[in-house]
Amino acid sequence: MDNQQIVRELFSDSTKKMIYEVSPTPVSSLEDLIKVQEATDKSHKLHSVLESWSEQKTEERKLRKLYALCFVVILGLQILVLNTVLILIGCKVLSVSEVQFNVFFVSMFGEITAFVLIVTKYLFPQESDTKLIETIKDL
Repeated sequence: MDNQQIVRELFSDSTKKMIYEVSPTPVSSLEDLIKVQEATDKSHKLHSVLESWSEQKTEERKLRKLYALCFVVILGLQILVLNTVLILIGCKVLSVSEVQFNVFFVSMFGEITAFVLIVTKYLFPQESDTKLIETIKDL
């Protein structure tokens, strides 16, 4: 089979009909067929990348929710301990010096504040999707 016969076979009426079903625009030449195939391939690649990105973001959100819940529980326990100690000191059940009380109270407050800042910074980072955009441009 020579090249002309292959091209004629590729562009028989049944092949054109099949290509037209895939592509809404009719294909009349080999160049058009190549363009349609490249566009289809690029579309498939783009769809795959976006689907993977979407799944990754969904999984990250689930993980962040779990971490956030754990951190809120830990933070609540810290505040509960702080309030319990304050009540026990106020009711004279625990006796500590004023310096010890101040150091305990300030250190617990500082720990809670630092904890909230660290969780906020790393659990909710300022992301940019520049890598995704670059990947899409490279397709």
